[in-house]
Amino acid sequence: MVNFDSNLLKELSVLVYFDYIKPVDCVSWCDSMILEGGVSEDWIFELSLLKTNIEVATRLMKEVNSRGEDFLLSELSDTGSYYVAILYLKYSSDEISWGRFLRMICQKEELKCYSWVSFPNLYQNYMDSTSPKDTEFIQAQLIYEMFEEDILGVKRVFLVLKRFIQVS
Repeated sequence: MVNFDSNLLKELSVLVYFDYIKPVDCVSWCDSMILEGGVSEDWIFELSLLKTNIEVATRLMKEVNSRGEDFLLSELSDTGSYYVAILYLKYSSDEISWGRFLRMICQKEELKCYSWVSFPNLYQNYMDSTSPKDTEFIQAQLIYEMFEEDILGVKRVFLVLKRFIQVS
């Protein structure tokens, strides 16, 4: 039987909340755990019935809180660098384009000017560029260097979780 500690559940809730791991993948994992008979925890049964990112993330946070820790949904919205890291990994695996990466960040009001980077300026420079591939390369390198710790952290957690969750 898999035993998720609170830190792993927190990480999973963030990855689900920001849609790096789809709720359907969590449901599949729960279903396989239930079918194998290796589950006695109610939260896994409950999780297997949920369909949206918010529902799954909230239920995971409830489980963390039941273990004596305080973890709130509002804390997830304060993880801007994590969101950038998740989107960067989607970009680097060709799930989204560079333009979409920048647009998605610009849509989050709290991230428009994150740290010393103005994402709207990066997006505008990219759109106005006469050499978009070169601009993309330079900007992607800059973002990677700025968010490298978070990008590597998300990768690490994702690799741990991938042992338990078959990700589509």
